[in-house]
Amino acid sequence: MAIRSFLHYALEVPDQAVGQRFYEDFGLVDGTGSSEAVRLRPERLGRDTVLLYGGPRKRLHHLCYGAPGEDFARVRGALRSAGVREMDAPAGAPEAGYAIRTATR
Repeated sequence: MAIRSFLHYALEVPDQAVGQRFYEDFGLVDGTGSSEAVRLRPERLGRDTVLLYGGPRKRLHHLCYGAPGEDFARVRGALRSAGVREMDAPAGAPEAGYAIRTATR
């Protein structure tokens, strides 16, 4: 069983425009389109790597890892066996998959 990649991270921020300018100063480009999250990515990479959701304060929204094929099912089963609670994926999440809650909000 293996998680093979780190796909993206998402933050909640009080002002998405300020957050967007911060990441664009580091060379990321806007890939938002029609989404409640600001989506940013390195120009040469075909997928978003940073998502910014609006929220009352700065905090981690979620992390997204990748596990291909049978590894995906094994990771999911191991997390369930460990009692990790599954939840609905965040609205507008760019990758299909499965979301877990690791702490109370």
